[in-house]
Amino acid sequence: MYGIKRIAELTGVSPITLRAWENRYGVILPDRTDGGTRVYTDEHLEDLKWVIRQKETNHLTIGQAMQALEDKRQHIKKAQISKEDYPRFIDGLFLLLKHHQLDEASSYVEELKELIEIDILFHHIFIPILIRVGNEWESGDLSVAEEHYMSHFIQQQIAHYFYHYDVKSKRATAVAFCPIDEMHQIGLLLFSIFLKQHGIDVLFIGEATPLKDVKDMIADNDISLAAFSLTTSKELDSVIDFLDALNKDFPNVKFAIGGQQAPELPKRFHPYLISPDPVDWAAWVMNTMA
Repeated sequence: MYGIKRIAELTGVSPITLRAWENRYGVILPDRTDGGTRVYTDEHLEDLKWVIRQKETNHLTIGQAMQALEDKRQHIKKAQISKEDYPRFIDGLFLLLKHHQLDEASSYVEELKELIEIDILFHHIFIPILIRVGNEWESGDLSVAEEHYMSHFIQQQIAHYFYHYDVKSKRATAVAFCPIDEMHQIGLLLFSIFLKQHGIDVLFIGEATPLKDVKDMIADNDISLAAFSLTTSKELDSVIDFLDALNKDFPNVKFAIGGQQAPELPKRFHPYLISPDPVDWAAWVMNTMA
């Protein structure tokens, strides 16, 4: 343990400057005694030395060096998380939602964002929770209201990220929708996030969209890709007619078709089918949207 004067001697940084860094950046925060005296640990000392090296060797400002330290900490924290931890995260968030603890659930999600990558959160935590919610609703362990409550929370978390994601170098625009009788859109929303992450802006229409309206939107915008989801639709004939018409009217528009029901489309549309595994999406976007 070190007092601030000793830390100043070991780092060459004055106590006044150390206090200023503490107050301004809030990254290296010493412990306090009951009387309010600052107490630094060996870890605090090493962090300060690291920041100073970044300033002197890499010519960073103190603010940039402090941010780099915080980024390094987060990287280390995330590296310590493994797949074995996912069930614990799933259980934790599921139970908070099941017991209607909305504020705690929101805080828990924010904590998870600090621990794991956003794609892992969505695909390996949120999706298993939605599957579990659906299973418990089917078994009668959750009411319709509870199923809606929990599912809407998850969907809103994903949608918030989608609408706040800024496509910095846009190389194409897509439209994403579900047919008129299709209400399952979370998979489509996740795929739309993936597209944004790869420079493709998305006009997300979502559930139960009249197909004529989609054609109007394609005609009015510079659309390169039409992405849609088929999970429980009973209007496959209408969807097939729409795809044929779209191919005829907009021959340069590419398709991306996902959902459990997609393989039921005629084989001529199978080249457009998207794998349900996000791992395969990177290869798809390189081959299709190059």
